[in-house]
Amino acid sequence: MKNLFLLLAVLISLSLHGGDFGQDCKLAGSNDTSKLQPLLHYVTIRGYVEIAKVLLDRGANIDAVDTAKQWTPLFYATFVGCDIMIELLKDKGANLTIKDKFKRTANEYKKDK
Repeated sequence: MKNLFLLLAVLISLSLHGGDFGQDCKLAGSNDTSKLQPLLHYVTIRGYVEIAKVLLDRGANIDAVDTAKQWTPLFYATFVGCDIMIELLKDKGANLTIKDKFKRTANEYKKDK
């Protein structure tokens, strides 16, 4: 049910933003505009691989940088240890050399297993 709700929220957001994934936008129903976050970041953090595939297929910017940490979706996938998401992002062409505000690449956040 939670995934269904998220998918519905993403679809509503898509219609509100005209499918423009190059801009930061919030999920529909959220009133906090202080830290807008690209939708791809949102689903990456939560490990929603299928929704990430849809967003990427619809033109989401795979290397979009958030305002808080200057992280791309690959940083978040690496930080939470979601190997399936990491592989998806790499397969779709995520830039592996981008550095965050601490001058670290996503790979430097990989958790030791």
